[in-house]
Formats: sequence, structure tokens, C-alpha cells
Amino acid sequence: MCPQFLNNNAAHGGDHAQFSVSYDGGTTFAVVYEVLQYMFFTGPSDSNTPEVLSYTFTLPAELPNSDSIIFAWSWVNAIGNHKFYMNCADVAITGSSSSSYTGKQMVIADHDGYPTIPEFNGDYTTGLSYYEDAASVTVSPSGSSTSSSNSTASATYAADSSSSSSTASAASADDTANATTP
Repeated sequence: MCPQFLNNNAAHGGDHAQFSVSYDGGTTFAVVYEVLQYMFFTGPSDSNTPEVLSYTFTLPAELPNSDSIIFAWSWVNAIGNHKFYMNCADVAITGSSSSSYTGKQMVIADHDGYPTIPEFNGDYTTGLSYYEDAASVTVSPSGSSTSSSNSTASATYAADSSSSSSTASAASADDTANATTP
């Protein structure tokens, strides 16, 4: 997968980010990829201008088929107006033989009722324990539960911010899974 970000957004010095999926309408999110410490940067930064605008990663082969999946990007920034940021897209996955996927539960922070991760002040290990110690969750088209295990397949993702359409495709040696926005 290769999410693309616009260059005109404030990067707030980076921080921790996750890419996740939900099969239950957004109640439970399982992480498929995370960028810890330096989202938008290659190392520590006090800049508001991003250096890194795309991330390439492997989608898990175990993502089950469904035409009603929420793909999410969530982020807690390092400096500035400290908030929990999240963007989502509706996607469909076809071609998978798996019935469920187990991954880390998405971290929610700096939001009412959740832990607060303070401004980094140069210490990019701030808040890492919330990500490292996250519980595992299993998601599937029939619901979710708590569990633990992971594996992967290769993928490509392209998003055009000027349109509401984006496409993702995943493939492994044994099967092919494709994700598209409905």
C-alpha cells in the first residue's frame, strides 16, 4: 500500500501514526501498519513542513473479503496544537480466502476519555508504550474479538485527493485481494 499525503498540511514535527481497518462500522480497528516517532519526517524535527509524503507498506494477506470496510489513518502529533487526527475511507476487499485478521488495536489518545500523550519536547519516545503495549484484536465481517497473531502480503495503494476515489490491491503467492472505494 502507498498512501499519499498533500504537501500543504501542517506536519507538527511528526509523531506516531497508524493505518488500520474496521469491519464493524468503526467500533474496532486493527492496525495493518504503523509509523512510530517520525510521521512525515526521516528523524526528529521541529518543522511544520513534511519531508515524507508517502509510505509504502505491505497489506496483510489475512484481510477478509467485505464490501464494507473502513480504512483509517490516525496520528498524534509531536508539537503544536496537540490532537488526535484521523481520516477514513470506505473500501472493499475481494479475492481473499481469510475469514478474519488479527492485529494491534488502534491507539486512541489526546481525545476525551483516552490517555493524553504530552508534547514531545524533543523526546520521540513519548507515548510509545501505548503503541507497543496495545492489545491485539481480531476483526472480521461478522464482528470482532480480542486475540493475537499477524502475517502479510504485498500491496499497492493510490489516493487522489482531488477525487473521492481510491484503490488498493493486495496479492500474495497463494491468493489475490483487491480493495477499492465503493
